[in-house]
Amino acid sequence: MDEFLEHARRAYSTKGIMYVIQEGLKLPGGFLWVKSQIFHERFHELYFRFTRGGKRFVFNGKRLPYLNRRYNLSWENERAVEVPIVLSLITKERRRRVLEVGNVLPHYVKFPHDVVDKYEIGVAVINSDIVNYSPISRYDLAVSISTFEHIGYDEPEPRNANKILEVIENLRRNCLNAGGTIIFTVPVGYNFEFDRYIAEGVLKITELFYMKRVSKDNQWIQVPESEASDSTYGKRFPFANAVAIGVIET
Repeated sequence: MDEFLEHARRAYSTKGIMYVIQEGLKLPGGFLWVKSQIFHERFHELYFRFTRGGKRFVFNGKRLPYLNRRYNLSWENERAVEVPIVLSLITKERRRRVLEVGNVLPHYVKFPHDVVDKYEIGVAVINSDIVNYSPISRYDLAVSISTFEHIGYDEPEPRNANKILEVIENLRRNCLNAGGTIIFTVPVGYNFEFDRYIAEGVLKITELFYMKRVSKDNQWIQVPESEASDSTYGKRFPFANAVAIGVIET
């Protein structure tokens, strides 16, 4: 049943409440189950919107609003801070052409940029493996939200820890203009090989920041690496308990 509930929860965030209702009504006792699920999700959505709607978190001395959107239930996970942080960094960079690796931002905001995603089908999404992607016109900035940790790790083909290194090199050589920038976020404690690459300086990160979840109601604070590096994905709180934000100047 726990597995089914998780499936229903994800379906709600991506396919909407009507899909969950239609599927739930097919179950024994489906009507009561659907009512309880609608109440549960709606209660949490309203709770976070009313209690946290005006609240902000601090990143690099700047107060940013938490993201409270129904897609992927952002009020419950790291998207609450990842998206506002990346958008603030994009604004700071003032770059003209932006490439996103992994289809995340279009679910929350609309602005002119290209998206490469190997698996997710979407309007204007380029379904290509980023490790081989070579655009006709280069970009000034590449951004990626909680995607790098999956590359070569969660894909159907055999696990390849070096693939993310090949991706970053391809972005440098074939996708970005000279002096371009890569901005990424990854959950700490999910892909230990990627965590090791960060810790050992393999990625040649120019700037590195950390955010840590500090409460059940998904509040976050900025912390030094020493306070985030031992975090485990899914423990103490659900989803990411700490997020690394990296900036790579090419």
